[in-house]
Amino acid sequence: QLFAERKRVRFETQWSPQPCWVTGDLERLEEVFVNLLGNAFKFTDSGGQVTLAVNVDDAQQQVRVAVQDTDIGISEAELPHIFERFYQAEGGQDTLTPGTGIGLALAAELVALHEGILDVTSVLGEGSTFTVTLALASAPEAIEGAPAVRRGAPRTAAVLFGGDGELEAVPQALTPQT
Repeated sequence: QLFAERKRVRFETQWSPQPCWVTGDLERLEEVFVNLLGNAFKFTDSGGQVTLAVNVDDAQQQVRVAVQDTDIGISEAELPHIFERFYQAEGGQDTLTPGTGIGLALAAELVALHEGILDVTSVLGEGSTFTVTLALASAPEAIEGAPAVRRGAPRTAAVLFGGDGELEAVPQALTPQT
C-alpha cells in the first residue's frame, strides 16, 4: 500500500468471499506475489492501477491469483521469453529501479514447485496480467499433502488465502521429504 501511495498508483484487491486452502510453503509463495506486485508497481506509471484478485474455481478445484496492471505492457514477440532467466523486455528497463531479469524466472520456478502454473497475458501500451493457478485443498488434505519446495527444507502445512484479504500459514510444519 505504501509503494502504491508513493507512486500514486491505485491499488485494488478483490478477494474470494470464501477462504481457500492450497498446499505449499508460505515464504516461497509470498516471494512469488511480492515479485509480481513489485513488477506491477515498478512498471505502472503514476495514475495507473494495480489489482490483486483471488478467485476460486470450485469446478476445477483451483485458486487463481491474478496481478493485473495498467503498465507499459509486453509485446507479443517477447511474451514467450518473459519467464527465461536474465531476460528483460525491450523498453521495460526502469532506470531508477533496474532489475536483473531473474524475478519472473524464479517466480515461475517456485510456482512450478508448488505444482502450479504461472502465465501472462499482455497488450502493449495497455498492461499485463500475471496469473498464478494452484490446486485447492481442504485444510486436512493440505496438512497431509504439502509438497516439499526445497529438498530437506521444512514444509508449511497449508496456506490460506483468507476471505478477509490475508495470506497465512497453518502454524504446523511437516517433516521434510526424504
